[in-house]
Amino acid sequence: MANPYQAPQYSPQQVPAPSSGYPAPLPVIQPYSRIGPVAYLFIGIVVFQLILAMAAIGASVLTLDYLHRASTGFRSEQEANFVDFLEFAISLLRLPIFFVAIIVYLVWFYRAYRNLPSLRAVEVYTSPGCAVGFHFIPIANLYFVYRGMREIWLGSHPKDLHALRSPMIKHLMGATTVGFWWGLHLASGFLGTFSVRLVEMGARQQNISIVKNAVLISIGSDLLHITAGLLLISIVYFSTLHQDERFELIRRLG
Repeated sequence: MANPYQAPQYSPQQVPAPSSGYPAPLPVIQPYSRIGPVAYLFIGIVVFQLILAMAAIGASVLTLDYLHRASTGFRSEQEANFVDFLEFAISLLRLPIFFVAIIVYLVWFYRAYRNLPSLRAVEVYTSPGCAVGFHFIPIANLYFVYRGMREIWLGSHPKDLHALRSPMIKHLMGATTVGFWWGLHLASGFLGTFSVRLVEMGARQQNISIVKNAVLISIGSDLLHITAGLLLISIVYFSTLHQDERFELIRRLG
C-alpha cells in the first residue's frame, strides 16, 4: 500500500514544466508632479467665464424689459437691434472660452488623478486616461465624472480621510462639495438647453409670453452656472493645495 504521506514521485517525462509565462508586472506608480500652474490657469479662465455669465444675466434683464414694453405696444427697432447684438456678442465670447476651459480642465483632471497613487490614495478605481475618457461617454458621465472628482478630492487631502471605515461616511464627505457642484452643473446645463428650445418655440408661435419665460429660465441657468463655477474653483484650488501638502507629508514620513 502506498504511503499517503510520501512525496509524489515523478518520472522525467511527468515532471511538470515550469510556466512559460512571466509574472505580471507590478503597476508603475508615476512620480508626483505639481499641478499648480495648470490649476491657476484654469481658475483664471473660469473667473472670466463667470464674468461673462454675469454679463449674460444683464443682457437677459434688458431683454425682459424690452419684451415687457413690446407686449404693451412700445417697440423700438433700435433697442431691439442693440439687445440682439449684445446677446450675440456675449454668446460669441462664451463659446471659445468654454472650449478652452474644457481642455485646460481635462489636463488638470488627468494630472491630479495621475498623482493619486503616489499620494497613497486608497480609492483609485481606474487609470487617469479612463477617468478622463468617462467625460465623453453619454449617460455614464453623469456618474463617473462625479466619482472621479470625488476620488481626487478625497485622495488629495493631507489628512487620512480613508481611515474612516464607513463607506457611507466617506461618500458623504466627498458628496458634500463635489456632489453639490456636479448637481448644480447638470441642472444649469438642463435649464440652458430647455431655455433655448423654449425660445425657438416662442419665436415660431410669435408668443412673447413664452419668450419671456425662456429668458427667465436662462437667467436661472446662468445663476446656477455661476454657483457651480465658484464651487469648481474651490475644488480645483484646494485639491491642488492639498496634493502638495499631502506629498510633503508623505516625503517627511518616508
